[in-house]
Amino acid sequence: MCRQFGLALAPWDAIASGRLLAQKQLDERAAAGEQLRRGGNERTDLEIKYAECLAEVAAEHGIESVTAVALACASSLDLPVFRC
Repeated sequence: MCRQFGLALAPWDAIASGRLLAQKQLDERAAAGEQLRRGGNERTDLEIKYAECLAEVAAEHGIESVTAVALACASSLDLPVFRC
Protein backbone atom coordinates (compact mmCIF):
# COMPACT_ATOMS: atom_id res chain seq x y z
CA MET A 1 0.00 0.00 0.00
CA CYS A 2 2.89 2.38 0.74
CA ARG A 3 4.31 1.85 -2.74
CA GLN A 4 0.90 2.15 -4.36
CA PHE A 5 0.23 5.56 -2.83
CA GLY A 6 3.83 6.81 -2.71
CA LEU A 7 3.93 6.87 1.08
CA ALA A 8 6.92 6.40 3.38
CA LEU A 9 7.10 4.35 6.53
CA ALA A 10 7.89 6.26 9.73
CA PRO A 11 9.18 3.76 12.31
CA TRP A 12 7.34 4.33 15.58
CA ASP A 13 7.76 2.55 18.87
CA ALA A 14 10.59 0.39 17.51
CA ILE A 15 11.47 -0.85 21.01
CA ALA A 16 7.85 -1.21 22.17
CA SER A 17 7.87 1.61 24.75
CA GLY A 18 11.05 0.21 26.29
CA ARG A 19 9.80 -3.36 26.53
CA LEU A 20 12.51 -4.54 24.09
CA LEU A 21 15.44 -2.83 25.78
CA ALA A 22 18.38 -4.93 26.89
CA GLN A 23 18.27 -6.09 30.51
CA LYS A 24 21.22 -3.82 31.35
CA GLN A 25 19.31 -0.80 30.08
CA LEU A 26 16.19 -1.83 32.02
CA ASP A 27 18.25 -2.25 35.19
CA GLU A 28 19.71 1.24 34.74
CA ARG A 29 16.23 2.69 34.29
CA ALA A 30 14.94 0.86 37.36
CA ALA A 31 17.87 2.16 39.43
CA ALA A 32 16.93 5.68 38.34
CA GLY A 33 13.32 5.06 39.42
CA GLU A 34 11.97 4.90 35.86
CA GLN A 35 9.31 2.43 34.76
CA LEU A 36 8.39 1.15 31.34
CA ARG A 37 6.10 3.53 29.50
CA ARG A 38 3.08 1.24 29.48
CA GLY A 39 1.85 -1.86 31.23
CA GLY A 40 4.06 -1.82 34.32
CA ASN A 41 7.54 -3.29 34.54
CA GLU A 42 6.72 -6.91 33.74
CA ARG A 43 7.66 -8.20 30.29
CA THR A 44 6.25 -11.23 28.53
CA ASP A 45 8.44 -14.17 27.59
CA LEU A 46 8.14 -13.13 23.94
CA GLU A 47 9.25 -9.56 24.72
CA ILE A 48 12.25 -10.93 26.62
CA LYS A 49 13.12 -13.21 23.69
CA TYR A 50 12.93 -10.33 21.20
CA ALA A 51 15.01 -8.11 23.51
CA GLU A 52 17.67 -10.81 23.77
CA CYS A 53 17.77 -11.17 19.97
CA LEU A 54 18.18 -7.41 19.54
CA ALA A 55 20.96 -7.36 22.16
CA GLU A 56 22.72 -10.25 20.41
CA VAL A 57 22.66 -8.47 17.05
CA ALA A 58 23.88 -5.26 18.71
CA ALA A 59 26.79 -7.15 20.30
CA GLU A 60 27.69 -8.69 16.92
CA HIS A 61 28.03 -5.14 15.58
CA GLY A 62 29.96 -3.87 18.58
CA ILE A 63 27.23 -1.56 19.89
CA GLU A 64 25.05 -1.57 22.99
CA SER A 65 22.03 0.23 21.55
CA VAL A 66 19.19 -2.16 20.79
CA THR A 67 17.25 0.92 19.65
CA ALA A 68 19.77 1.43 16.82
CA VAL A 69 19.34 -2.21 15.80
CA ALA A 70 15.54 -2.00 15.84
CA LEU A 71 15.56 1.19 13.76
CA ALA A 72 18.11 -0.25 11.32
CA CYS A 73 15.89 -3.28 10.89
CA ALA A 74 12.84 -1.12 10.18
CA SER A 75 14.89 1.02 7.78
CA SER A 76 16.10 -2.03 5.88
CA LEU A 77 12.58 -2.99 4.82
CA ASP A 78 11.95 -2.85 1.10
CA LEU A 79 9.73 0.18 1.58
CA PRO A 80 10.33 3.90 1.47
CA VAL A 81 11.29 4.89 5.01
CA PHE A 82 11.14 8.44 6.35
CA ARG A 83 14.62 9.51 7.47
CA CYS A 84 15.67 12.84 9.00
